[in-house]
Amino acid sequence: MVCSGTYRTALDSRELDGEIVFWGEWEAASRVDREGGLNAHRPLAPTPSQRPRGVPQNTDPFVFGDQFLYTFCRQTPRAKKVHSLAPGSVIVFGSVLRHRFVCDTVLVVAEALSHTRSNWRAVVEEKVPKEFALTTLEPMYAWRPSNDRRFTLYLGATPERPIEGMFSFVPCRAAGKGRFERPSVDAVPGLPAANRQAISFNDWITPTEVADRWRQLAETVLAQGLALGTRIELPKPA
Repeated sequence: MVCSGTYRTALDSRELDGEIVFWGEWEAASRVDREGGLNAHRPLAPTPSQRPRGVPQNTDPFVFGDQFLYTFCRQTPRAKKVHSLAPGSVIVFGSVLRHRFVCDTVLVVAEALSHTRSNWRAVVEEKVPKEFALTTLEPMYAWRPSNDRRFTLYLGATPERPIEGMFSFVPCRAAGKGRFERPSVDAVPGLPAANRQAISFNDWITPTEVADRWRQLAETVLAQGLALGTRIELPKPA
């Protein structure tokens, strides 16, 4: 995808503003941007009238706006640990490509809010952008209209409000540099390449080691010629 955003080219560098290219999920309308051979999707602001027939897919994690947000994917009743992550926990989103674990989003937990279909508007609606409600919360609860299962909304830490020096980011690059392959990060201990579409917990990493592993992860992304996208503008209307 391509959007306006804020990024840094080193962990402690000043933040830069401009259009960035990044990998992520957007289950709403977009426009393909082919300028300069980029061929990337430019997300468009969602509206209720854009919804497809039937139950739409949901965007999760949601990396747009002031904080990264995650609340639905793999939060099954049996995955109890997923519902109780403490502030400072690090969630790495990615997939296995050619036997390597490649990363597209890193969310550092700053806050957690429990919600259900019957109370989400009262509990979380005022803390999230309306675009998140349209593309994530409303679609996810439409899947189970008679179910009042509990989910946890995780709000990501930011460079302005880090947790033990950690903040959420997406691997990215300036849009003028074109597309890139998602960075391989399986050299970082605790990110096994064999983990295919499954949740993996690293209970053997002590709380004091988490920040060191996060730094290794960020440095691994930077070493591959990429930057750390720390804030992505909300999609604009067509």
